[in-house]
Amino acid sequence: MKFTNAMQIIGKIVGLIALAIVVSCGLTLSWPLLALSVFCVALIGLLLVVGGHSDVRLKRVDWLVLCVIGYFSYRMFFSPVWDLAKEDLMLMAGGVIVYYLSRLRWPSRGWAIVFSSCVVVNLMVYILQMTGVVVWLPLGLVDEFTSQTASFGLFQDYGALGNAMAVISVVLFSFAHCARHVGKRLRWIVGLISVLALVLVFFSGSRSAVISVAMAGGVMVPVLWLRTAGLDVHLRRRARLLLAGGACCAAVLAASLSLMTFAERDGKVLQTGVATESNIRQGYWGMAVDQWQQAPVLGQGARTYSYKSNEFWEGILASHEASPEFVHNEYLQVLADYGLVGLVMLLILLGTHWFIALRSLLLEDKVSRRSWMRLAGLLGVTVVMVHSFTDFPLRLPFNMFLATVCLGWCAGGEERGKRKEGNKERGERLKEKGQDDGGEVRGERLKEKGARKSSEFRVQCSDLGDGTKKNKERGERLEGKGVRKSSEFRVQCSDVDDETKKNKERGERLKEKGQGDGTKKNKERGERIKDRGLAVVLMLFSAGVAVFAGREVWAAAPLLVEKQAREGGAWSPVGHEGLLESYTLANERSADFRRSQRIAQIYHLNYAQGDETALVMAEMFYKESLGRHPYNPVPLLNLANLYRDAGRYAAAEIYYDRAEPYVAARDWSFKYYTHLSELKIAQGERAYAKGEFDAADLFLAEASETAMSGQSASQPRQQIQRDCYVARVRMAVEQGEYEKTDALWAEARKQVKPWILREKEAMVYLVLGNAYFEAASAEWKERKPELAKQLFLKAQKFYKRDVSIRNGVADEKRDERFEFAEKALEVLKAGGF
Repeated sequence: MKFTNAMQIIGKIVGLIALAIVVSCGLTLSWPLLALSVFCVALIGLLLVVGGHSDVRLKRVDWLVLCVIGYFSYRMFFSPVWDLAKEDLMLMAGGVIVYYLSRLRWPSRGWAIVFSSCVVVNLMVYILQMTGVVVWLPLGLVDEFTSQTASFGLFQDYGALGNAMAVISVVLFSFAHCARHVGKRLRWIVGLISVLALVLVFFSGSRSAVISVAMAGGVMVPVLWLRTAGLDVHLRRRARLLLAGGACCAAVLAASLSLMTFAERDGKVLQTGVATESNIRQGYWGMAVDQWQQAPVLGQGARTYSYKSNEFWEGILASHEASPEFVHNEYLQVLADYGLVGLVMLLILLGTHWFIALRSLLLEDKVSRRSWMRLAGLLGVTVVMVHSFTDFPLRLPFNMFLATVCLGWCAGGEERGKRKEGNKERGERLKEKGQDDGGEVRGERLKEKGARKSSEFRVQCSDLGDGTKKNKERGERLEGKGVRKSSEFRVQCSDVDDETKKNKERGERLKEKGQGDGTKKNKERGERIKDRGLAVVLMLFSAGVAVFAGREVWAAAPLLVEKQAREGGAWSPVGHEGLLESYTLANERSADFRRSQRIAQIYHLNYAQGDETALVMAEMFYKESLGRHPYNPVPLLNLANLYRDAGRYAAAEIYYDRAEPYVAARDWSFKYYTHLSELKIAQGERAYAKGEFDAADLFLAEASETAMSGQSASQPRQQIQRDCYVARVRMAVEQGEYEKTDALWAEARKQVKPWILREKEAMVYLVLGNAYFEAASAEWKERKPELAKQLFLKAQKFYKRDVSIRNGVADEKRDERFEFAEKALEVLKAGGF
């Protein structure tokens, strides 16, 4: 007992630490923080099982849960990209452990205090953020990207805040309404906090959260209405009036706050002029359906949508939209990744738990201690199911664990001993209602029927009397014949009796040795194993997940120390050169495509800064990253740029071609066409250096066309186009193709914006003036004064434009060329030209 109590105390302490980690750090997309949260949850499961904290039988629904886990695990293990699939596996594993933990014996007050604390902390942080106070967030310990541009509480996103507060609000309301076994004061306090959580939902700005709460309210009112059916008439009428009045007031208040939320979001859309989020998400949904059609039964594997979606980019989506790593619809996400089989299994799992909770609420005793958990589970699952239609709330550890807690409450898990006690109490109540007296009355009626039938039976027996006499005479004749045989039979029976006595004596000796009680002990042992079936499952899951998650936490420890919790998303190596050792160590402990990609980016930066030895290392780690995730556009594009910078143009073209399906549609983010045009320019410069002017001109023309076919920011693309035209004009001047120069310059003025041509840094007019000046000087030396005069005039024209751009700022060299051109024209004019 002492060991058990000690383990339970340790489990509770570790549980508080794990809860603090999940609430503080499980609020953003981060693989290291996900592993850390799940490791703590697994450790709680192990400690509780070892400490004897569980005594719950497996139910039929648990076999359904195990089947669903088996299918999804199979699809995750055989996913094309394991480094992405392991995130789904870790989330699912943590959710399964929390699911079974929620079905163990936990005090109701503990649940209420935990959820209430989450609301109070987030509300305080939210109010401080609204007042403009810079709030320190726990994520700042492990993540440098913790700054928030809006008020999201501890969360990094308004959708996550809205979903979490929506679930917690219905859970706390269920406790306040149905937990009659606790004090009224605590229930009133919890009820007030549930209202505050609901206010946070409406002020979070998440329309999906608002709609999900409304749907949960639509489920709650009929359920509570039906639960009043067993009450006294007057009490039932009063309860239903209060329920109807409260529902109406809540509906009016919710509608008012909802209008504010929707108006604020629509106002932001009108101010920015961008597409509405509904249109964007419809585009994401369309891409998920297109992907599903390629593998409709089993899907294409876990998290394949994160990169396959680029191949099906919808026309309604702008190029600058962020990478749709998730579908923003959990059902379509499952459909695209796990196929129709996965979606059907998920819907069956959710529907089964939902109807189990509904049935239990309508049939079980109104004063049951688990009624509030059933109601909280039913409403919480409803919130998550509705919210999942337009967002991905199950991708954050904290929100995922909230959902699985509610799912576990739906399934229930009352201890076997308590079920027996409940049956006894129910029997006592039935006796008080007089059902046993009813049995006595039923017995009297059966006796009266039996009396009537007995008289009829006597009459039938009198008719059978004559037949009995005949049978007696026949029996006497047979008796004489059987005397001889009976004597022989008695001899045989005496031998059997001796063997029977011996067997009885042997049985008595076995009982004395205790073997006779072995059967009872085996039965009792079997019952105990059945009663602890859930504990066995929980222990197996917790042990496996603790090893898996613990290894990832150990591997990511150097990154967490350097505040590099989020390894995904946009990342620049500038300023992170000192993290090379940390990333290398983490990658050695547990290889991951994101870590090798960032190592390669740091080496790439070092190469760009003049370290020639970094070229080989950058190439090696880019290829390592692509080996683990061959569809990742970032290393594909970066490796192509590396080869371009190194002058390996053929290899660069190969990787640009490989990257095109994944980055072309999102050119705003990746600037694919800009990079490709820079490759064409580099190829043109090489051809020019070799004296291949026609090839150089062709490369520059392709570069100009490629740059303008992209969808990234227009100014950089226009600058590339301008530089290409200037270079082509210079080459034409050097070759003496003066008519071509006029045509190219006329085309440049049509294609390129005037302010791009007039940029001071570009010095376009100076460069062209110098080109014409040198050509004019050469023609003068060749004794071609008329042609020299035309070229000097063009040079003078460009020099004048250059002076106007400088706004009178003196430049000795530039002014000298301008003056020389004017003097040359005066000389030519004096010569009669």
